[in-house]
Amino acid sequence: MFHQLDVADPSSAACLADFIKHKFGKLDILINNAGILGVTYQFDDDSDLDKQLEGKNANVTMEWWVQQTFFSGDELKEELNDVDKLSEERLDELAELFVDDFKNGELESRGWPAKGNGFVAYKASKVLLHAYTRVLARKHVPSLRVNCVHPGYVKTEMTRGTGDLTVEEGAAGPVTVALSPPGGATGVFFFRTEPASFV
Repeated sequence: MFHQLDVADPSSAACLADFIKHKFGKLDILINNAGILGVTYQFDDDSDLDKQLEGKNANVTMEWWVQQTFFSGDELKEELNDVDKLSEERLDELAELFVDDFKNGELESRGWPAKGNGFVAYKASKVLLHAYTRVLARKHVPSLRVNCVHPGYVKTEMTRGTGDLTVEEGAAGPVTVALSPPGGATGVFFFRTEPASFV
């Protein structure tokens, strides 16, 4: 069953929530999938993405993903790892700080992913989402379980078809975590089906 949702429009989100409530009574599982980069690139044979993806396959390690994705600044890492002090308001402030630092050319000095490493906004958004996962998990224990899942290196348009996992294999992680028994993990980052460190 299909229902349109514009995640940037609060009235659209309210409409979907109302639909679910009246049609099903409640929502059991929600998988929020970030399936696009939100930018358009014109690639050539010597693009940064080609270099990053060259030789990568289903054996891409969590360590490689962390090196590609996360921050270099110890202070920022420590703050994002301290779930007891994190709040939704602070994450909003950090997102705004990222935009300001991006505009002012101060990414590296603050510990954000370096602009020259490619897809810097995408990387920052992922790290902030991982932190938000832990904030939501803490806030909603025990009524909800909230987790992040990295599906692995999946063959999609986003990876320009270079992944070694099929879409079905990539879906295994999110589905496994979503269908885990009551009382299972919450506030955890999974690499495919295995718990992994956030930063």
